Amino acid sequence: MTRRTVHVRRAALLLFGALAAAAADRGSLMLSGGGVLGPEILLRFQQLARNANASAVILIADADCGVMPTPGNTFLSKLGFGVTILPGPQPGGDDSELVRILEDARAVWIAGGDPEALIAAYSGTRLADALGRLLDRGGVVAGDSAGAGYLARVMIRRPASGPGPRLDVSGLGLLPGIVIDPHFTARGRAAELLPLLRTRPELAGMGIDENTAALIYDGTLEVVGGGSVIQYRLDARSPGGVAVDTWRSGTRVPWSGGGRAHRPKESHGRHLP
Repeated sequence: MTRRTVHVRRAALLLFGALAAAAADRGSLMLSGGGVLGPEILLRFQQLARNANASAVILIADADCGVMPTPGNTFLSKLGFGVTILPGPQPGGDDSELVRILEDARAVWIAGGDPEALIAAYSGTRLADALGRLLDRGGVVAGDSAGAGYLARVMIRRPASGPGPRLDVSGLGLLPGIVIDPHFTARGRAAELLPLLRTRPELAGMGIDENTAALIYDGTLEVVGGGSVIQYRLDARSPGGVAVDTWRSGTRVPWSGGGRAHRPKESHGRHLP
């Protein structure tokens, strides 16, 4: 173990106590921009769960995103979590097992892949309500890549053919008032995000780089990882009519757009604009 690794682990343990106190009576969210995630992001997920032996659920809706892992051979099991892997239910299928398992979970990781697979798998299910109860218990919900975008109510949908990107009310609604765009710099998505926001000026846009995560807990947004989180808000007083905030790793800012992840009012995962 290198000296740098020892220092990182000591710092992580010190920060663990602070995060545990801050999130003692409310849930936490982690939004990951995709790509290969560094160990500091995964350790922070463990810290937010506040229990090294907690039960965690990995939701994998896109069966084509890679080989389906086994529970004992995942990044979360290597962190000490007891892991359950749940593939997405068939559209219109029974979601009782999904709800039952989430009732006992402390942490949930929504894997990325094709956003359309997430929408197809969980539309009409009770996933949003179950995650709301988990957050009420002080748990943590993470979304990686497309999974991060799915945590919001309004999602960016990029069809494989036909018209270009569009905004659609298809997400879980755990973060109202914001649109999340992962892989932001690597895929040059700023040029797409701004025109979309002009169609829904009440929304803010959050671009998250790969190997970067935004942590939301106790009215605070914190950035961890190797890239940046960039927030866009339409503002007539700002140059070009757009206010831009760029936050790099280590930044902490007050957060009112989702610091407390409320359970959606609509049941069965169906939301209104």
